[in-house]
Amino acid sequence: ISASTGGPAREIFQAFIEDAFGENATLAEFQARAFSHVVGAAHKGKENHETVVVAAGTGFGKTEAFLFPVLYHALCVGLTTNWEDVKGTDALLIYPRRDLCTNQLERVVRYIVLLNRQIRLHERGDAECDEHNPTPGRLRATIAHGGVAQRGWRVRCPLCEEEIGR
Repeated sequence: ISASTGGPAREIFQAFIEDAFGENATLAEFQARAFSHVVGAAHKGKENHETVVVAAGTGFGKTEAFLFPVLYHALCVGLTTNWEDVKGTDALLIYPRRDLCTNQLERVVRYIVLLNRQIRLHERGDAECDEHNPTPGRLRATIAHGGVAQRGWRVRCPLCEEEIGR
């Protein structure tokens, strides 16, 4: 994460990366380029910015290349605004196939839980697992796809290993 993003958001997000991937973890070069381009354009208010295309093999981290700028943007908005005043949708993730959506579900939930933990550490100094009843104002996700609406979804909490979902 470049120094140009600065402030507490940069520190929180770097701690999240290390929490998710281990100490001294860094983004892959293509992930870092995508992150810098998307976050830089968003912070400069560019409406007509260039499109970012990420191409990499299966398992190389394309999800992180598009998801991390979205999470970082939501974090920045939350830190510069009262969390309770943040309304609306910051991102809509659309997957072309149900099996891909199901595959990505646990990963996306894990990232949101871990980033919320870093926000709590920054704001309150504790990292207790309270993700099963998240307080209003932190990063949240609404998850739906074809079969999930009827049967619900379950994933393991990365903090306490209990099943969470609906």
